[in-house]
Amino acid sequence: MPVTLNEPLSALQRLCEELEYSELLDKAASPDMSDLDRMTWVAAFAVSMYGSCQARAGHKPFNPLLGETFECVRDDRGFRYVAEQVSHHPPVSACHAQSSNGRWTWEQDLRVKTKFWGKVRKKSGSNFIIRALLSYPFEPPMSSPWSSSRRAPSACA
Repeated sequence: MPVTLNEPLSALQRLCEELEYSELLDKAASPDMSDLDRMTWVAAFAVSMYGSCQARAGHKPFNPLLGETFECVRDDRGFRYVAEQVSHHPPVSACHAQSSNGRWTWEQDLRVKTKFWGKVRKKSGSNFIIRALLSYPFEPPMSSPWSSSRRAPSACA
């Protein structure tokens, strides 16, 4: 595969980009928030990571090496993120982030499985997004959806 199809990032770095809108979790963790409003902010955070998918669909990040780690401290966003590639076959990445004020914790266990059957490609994974908004009995485990795509028939055939 040509290297030009890759982004100049590791997959662990790209996973950190899912926390770009972490201020939504800060709003969800505010003490004067109702449960319905809290769930709304958490749902908005969960879909915010798909905001950059359209522009980057043609590129994939480099696969991390076994034992590779990545740490990101964003004082401007108020969180600290740590990730490690814990298995190579099957590929498993483990990530953990915590807010500076200690109100929320985010953990991700990414296990991607890809299958290819001629014209059909299926991609599935287990991916827990938010583990806890601390000091609230609110622990919404969410998993990413699986996707499947078929090659469109050729117009010339």
